[in-house]
Amino acid sequence: MKMLLVVSAIVMMITNGVSAGVTNAAMKTHLKTTFTDYDTRVRPVKDDQSTAVNVKVDLYLLGINNFDSAEQKLDTTAYLEITWTDEVLAHKWSDANVNQILVPQSNIWLPDLALQNGFETLTGLGNQFYSVSVQKNGAVVWRPYHVFESSCAIDVTYFPFDETTCELKFVVWSNPKSLLLAKINKGLIMTSYGENSEWSIKSTSAANFETTTSSGVTFTINMKRKPLFYLLNILLPVIMLAVLNAFVFALPASSGEKTGFAVTAFLAFAVFLTIISAELPKTADTVSTFSAYLFMITFISAFIAMITIVELRLFAREVEVPVPAGLCLLVYSPAVIFTIHHYSLLVIIIIPVVYINNIKLFISIVYKHLNFLNNVRCRQVVLRPLSVVVYCGMLLLLLLLLLLLLLLLLYFSRI
Repeated sequence: MKMLLVVSAIVMMITNGVSAGVTNAAMKTHLKTTFTDYDTRVRPVKDDQSTAVNVKVDLYLLGINNFDSAEQKLDTTAYLEITWTDEVLAHKWSDANVNQILVPQSNIWLPDLALQNGFETLTGLGNQFYSVSVQKNGAVVWRPYHVFESSCAIDVTYFPFDETTCELKFVVWSNPKSLLLAKINKGLIMTSYGENSEWSIKSTSAANFETTTSSGVTFTINMKRKPLFYLLNILLPVIMLAVLNAFVFALPASSGEKTGFAVTAFLAFAVFLTIISAELPKTADTVSTFSAYLFMITFISAFIAMITIVELRLFAREVEVPVPAGLCLLVYSPAVIFTIHHYSLLVIIIIPVVYINNIKLFISIVYKHLNFLNNVRCRQVVLRPLSVVVYCGMLLLLLLLLLLLLLLLLYFSRI
């Protein structure tokens, strides 16, 4: 695909050839006469060298090769169409039958445009085997093909539903803007663009910019990540594993598998955390919401493993030890709310409209349940220490589901 695009770009450069009827000898004479005393170091202005040369720039984007989120590097395949007028060649054009010539770019004056935000070094344009099209009126067309490596900052807050905006900024490096002025002609053109498997382009734009000394053009690409791969291979497995992790408390203590189950789940979260860290940039500017969620459930998984070990320690004890009153009130009272005996409290919280026509009944039911919770005599409640651990597991499961709900609400707001 890339080779086809390169060939098509080269064909575009040579389609408009010279006029018919020009012999080989006439062409040699024309080139020799036209380029006699031509100096590539002198700007192509015939009379006043203080006159600025206007250069028009367009970018033909062929494809996005890769976008490395960790290194924040964008690789794009594209070629520029740079046009200007060479007054010296137009004045010295010797053969009126020749409408156009193709000359190597090293034999003609070129604007010193460069990719300013290159990833590693300042990137120049073109190569020795590229040809430049020159017409008899002095119009010059230069189409340097390049694989550009540019730096691009990324905001990973909503990974893998994130969007990013990257720029290709070309600047006139040496000539001041009073002598060479670069401007947009058509802008960023995507007629030959090939789709990327990971990123889709939402919008593009082009703009001119000027500094105190030079001028340039900026091509902006707004991209959105395609999240399907990360959903199926990372996000959904992590969510299912997080819910499954809390069910370690449903395993009988006598099964002998509780500790292994808890530790295995913790190690799985640690592996996923390592994978996500390798995909994201090592920067403190933004933190991925999914990374924060994964860190929280990894911490909870470690806490679950510790509770499981304590549970097995209590299970192995032969003597029953009374539960302290403070721990009983902390664990037992929230658990009572979710029992079938007190289902009406949940009903009046979820559907209060049922009691709206009977205020006295509403107040009496609320008072009944609050009075029950306030008057629980924990010292008289017969609870085994093992039950306290199970209730802790129930509360952790609710916490995991709450974190999952917050994550899904945040992501759905971005889709």
